[in-house]
Amino acid sequence: MSNSKFDKEFQKGLAFREKGKYRDALKSLKKAMDIDDKNPEVWFQFAEIMTILGKDIEAMKFYWLIKGTPGKEGLDPDNINAWINEANILMKHELYKEAGKVYEEMLERFPDNIIAVRGKEEASYELANVKYCTSCGKRLGKNEKFCLKCGKSI
Repeated sequence: MSNSKFDKEFQKGLAFREKGKYRDALKSLKKAMDIDDKNPEVWFQFAEIMTILGKDIEAMKFYWLIKGTPGKEGLDPDNINAWINEANILMKHELYKEAGKVYEEMLERFPDNIIAVRGKEEASYELANVKYCTSCGKRLGKNEKFCLKCGKSI
């Protein structure tokens, strides 16, 4: 059964998001969550806005709530976009090993999904090409010309 207060706040949140008014969108979506905290779509929309705003850690928590974590079922474990967004955040932060694991889990749940196949390949490639400082062992960024920790030239 549809809840008109929930629908009103949810639709307001979507409209604000469409206009780029992300703070207002979050307020409306939060009101919708307060009415129905088991609706995975409102959590997903909230998480996507957090991602847009660069609040990746907060967004990850919401994606985990939606898709689940090991040992804990999510609100909508078949929401492939929550899986993709989690993996994208991990790749963005150069956490290739963790991203590869997410892509592997995706392939178990969504066999032959091309995004998961390509993502796993990219994560594996990046992981194989990660470099570390020979002096202090710090992981180096792709474009670093010297180690930011010890100053050694690469």
